[in-house]
Amino acid sequence: MKLHIYKVKEGKLQKLKEWSTYLKSQEKEVVETLKEEVVDFEFLYYFTDNGSTYVLGGMSGISKPSNQEKEINVKHRATLKECLEHVGFAEEGYFFKTFES
Repeated sequence: MKLHIYKVKEGKLQKLKEWSTYLKSQEKEVVETLKEEVVDFEFLYYFTDNGSTYVLGGMSGISKPSNQEKEINVKHRATLKECLEHVGFAEEGYFFKTFES
């Protein structure tokens, strides 16, 4: 699993948070899309450092290319491109789980 670190572009935090809220409200469609892409899970966490907001994002699974005819995929890509600037990767220290995948 690769963990990506993104800086939220100036003035784009509210739009990104609104998009996150929208995705949560469309959980059934999002989960269906992730299954099509053979993704086990996907996440995005916000954090602040020295007055700037960043996100830590990642996913696990095969991650086949998304269906670009699906409106939610098109909007997702556009929103992330508009709101985020990739700044690097996070290194895994450890990851434990109590369930089987």
